Amino acid sequence: METKEKKAPAKTVAKEIKKDTWEIKDRYYHLLNERSPLTFRINSRHSMKKALMYFDEEKGYNRELRYATNMKSPFVDEQKGPVTLGHIVFEDGVLMVPKAQQSLQKLLSLYHPNKGKLYAEKDDVQEAVDELDYLEVEMEAMNAASTMDIDQAEAILRVEFGSSVSKMTSKELKRDLLLFARGNPYLFLELANDENVELRNFGIRAVEAGIMKLSQDQRTFTWASNGRKLMNIPFDENPYSALAAWFKTENDQTVTEKTIGGTNPFTTPSELYRLGSITYEPNTSTYKEIQRVGRAEIYNIRKAPLTAPTTNYPIYLYEDNKALVYPETIVDPTHIKMQYVKKPTDIRWGYYVGSVGQYINDPTIYGSNLLNTGSGTLTSSVTSNPTGITTDQTYSNLTTTVLPAGGSGAVLSVVVLGGTVSSVSVTTAGSSYSVGDVLTVSQAQLPGSSGDLEITLANVDFNSGSTYGTTNLSLHNSERTEVILRILLYAGVVIRDPQIIQVAAQKVQQEEVNEKS
Repeated sequence: METKEKKAPAKTVAKEIKKDTWEIKDRYYHLLNERSPLTFRINSRHSMKKALMYFDEEKGYNRELRYATNMKSPFVDEQKGPVTLGHIVFEDGVLMVPKAQQSLQKLLSLYHPNKGKLYAEKDDVQEAVDELDYLEVEMEAMNAASTMDIDQAEAILRVEFGSSVSKMTSKELKRDLLLFARGNPYLFLELANDENVELRNFGIRAVEAGIMKLSQDQRTFTWASNGRKLMNIPFDENPYSALAAWFKTENDQTVTEKTIGGTNPFTTPSELYRLGSITYEPNTSTYKEIQRVGRAEIYNIRKAPLTAPTTNYPIYLYEDNKALVYPETIVDPTHIKMQYVKKPTDIRWGYYVGSVGQYINDPTIYGSNLLNTGSGTLTSSVTSNPTGITTDQTYSNLTTTVLPAGGSGAVLSVVVLGGTVSSVSVTTAGSSYSVGDVLTVSQAQLPGSSGDLEITLANVDFNSGSTYGTTNLSLHNSERTEVILRILLYAGVVIRDPQIIQVAAQKVQQEEVNEKS
């Protein structure tokens, strides 16, 4: 498995030395990018192939440079008489120039065009700052490793050591984790903050335990118990990275894409539960994902010419349910699209009262203008009840008309007793009905009837005015674990099993600790 290279404090270019603050001292120079060849020579005089010039702003022209060991100045126009040319050679990536060689020091520190490109002057203060920063990161990594739970430790070490961590004891895991945190604190902290690391480890353990199977061509994950396919792995992607991304998908939530309202800053929808991404789409062929940045970094990003946002590389700041997009020339809300997960809908347990006073669940999906479906739901709203109906029985599949026009599709069944209607039930609710509408069952559908059956719809005939209609649990994937654990906890209370209660309570507590850490 690939691992990232160890990061170390970078050697930085020394601060620019001003000529009027020049200090007489020994000076050290080092090659950049941690290069350390046995010998490395840089240009010490001007030639047609390798120019060695310095633009003097005071004089207004380029001046030729040359290192001469017997001259006080590195400028050719200030060197008089015969010169002894010298070489500038780094050994093992380092060059020490004693204070007696002022000409070479000034050439390297003030004038040489390769300063900051090939080499830099050693800055003791800056190196102390870098080393202090490294020590602070190392301490942070060690503290995090010492308090980390064993599952996360296993996930991080699996990145370094692969499947061999499955054979380690908890003591071995803890030891190797501390060694890893001390030896490579930057990578350790990066992995500790990467939620995908734990998800990948979860997938690997599931495969090792025989819960899931990965096909030989590493293209498909299936359930081991029944062979049912879980997911296809995208081309050229690590199987467990793809599985981690699949774990994070909101399988039970609707991912919505909408145009943001208002002008820049753009207002996000009130139904937003979790923000996904924001894209800039000025036309049908241009799709630019806008990078989200924090308040602390946005100033420096906008200030620097190389990182300043453009319409090709826009950024946004998300605060107070508003997205402030840069560059600020992006103002058309129809060009901004947001992908997000909607808030879960409030749960509603629909029910009606049975014949002996019991509560019976109504599984019909709730709709505010939906007629109540079930036995006898419209009986109380009958306003014209015909008589003389020939046969006492249940008449089903009765179609209806409505005044005023608008609603349609309601299908009823009625119970006739003593030649008149005693109960009216809705078997198909239809749609678009309103309070005050009059439903009519024609006389022809009720043999021997003295007239039409008329029903004037009241507020209680709809889901919104009654207890009918159910809204099912619409739970965000990230909350699944907690809900299952709490259900387990309550189940333990019901069955009086103290062991189940204890295990569930510990898991809930651990989940809360992980969320805060």
